[in-house]
Amino acid sequence: MKKWMTIASGILLVASLAACSDLSVNRTGSSDKASSSQVEKKADTKESKSDRSSKANDTSKASDEDKEALAKAQEYLESLGNYSKEGLKAQLTAPDEGYSEEAAQYAVDHVDADWKEQALKRASAYMEEMNLSKKELEEQLVSELFTKDEASYAADKVDVDWKEKAIGAAKEYRDNLGYTEEEISDSLKKDGYDAAHIKAALKELKEVE
Repeated sequence: MKKWMTIASGILLVASLAACSDLSVNRTGSSDKASSSQVEKKADTKESKSDRSSKANDTSKASDEDKEALAKAQEYLESLGNYSKEGLKAQLTAPDEGYSEEAAQYAVDHVDADWKEQALKRASAYMEEMNLSKKELEEQLVSELFTKDEASYAADKVDVDWKEKAIGAAKEYRDNLGYTEEEISDSLKKDGYDAAHIKAALKELKEVE
């Protein structure tokens, strides 16, 4: 059981993404527990940069609202970044922006963005601040409207030592919740850490007692 830990980092989050506002992890004491090198991309799973650029410039049939929404979408990605496609669309249609569904869809379809790389950047930001397992990271990204494929890509490519994250999570369970060794082990399993990382985490706790 868990809630996600509120991220108080320097990352600017947009208020309309509900998933971002609910981040808390029970390791902090609540009752419920809730960069990379150049990556190779297959041609059939990713648009080339030239393809994205040509889409961004294909505005011959766009309405004025479409063009305004596209400009705003690009502005969000350049200033705040780390949006999923659907998350960016939600921001554009939020009351404070007020673009129509059609204009927002046009914008996210034509904006110059690599959504897998957006997911990877988001994942990197989380892992700098939080002790999440690979499973938890994927679930969090999906909750922010990244696709499962994008979330899986990010979790596979993010630069992180999962053993160290397991150790960090174990310490949070012990220090903040007073869990026993057995409870810590069970919690780490539920979080999705593998047996080797759990064993290493429990050994580390014994060594620092």
